[in-house]
Amino acid sequence: MTSLQTFVPQYMFAVTVLAFVNAIWAFRDARLRGRSGVLISLLVFGIFPLGVIVWLYLRPELLSDRPLKKVSNDPDAEIKEQANAGLL
Repeated sequence: MTSLQTFVPQYMFAVTVLAFVNAIWAFRDARLRGRSGVLISLLVFGIFPLGVIVWLYLRPELLSDRPLKKVSNDPDAEIKEQANAGLL
């Protein structure tokens, strides 16, 4: 066997594994960011490596970085919260 005949299958295997690992990462990352993990992982795997670059460029911020809005039935809750914080 020539060196090219052994290199090409190994190269293709390495690229496939790398694409698969990136698809798993993209799935988890998309779920953390409130997007469809399946759709994003298919994008990343389907057009690898361009899909990784597209996802890194277009991905939204993490859900945990967004401030959570408190839900309350009390109409004066916001005023009470500001008073407790010393803002009034």
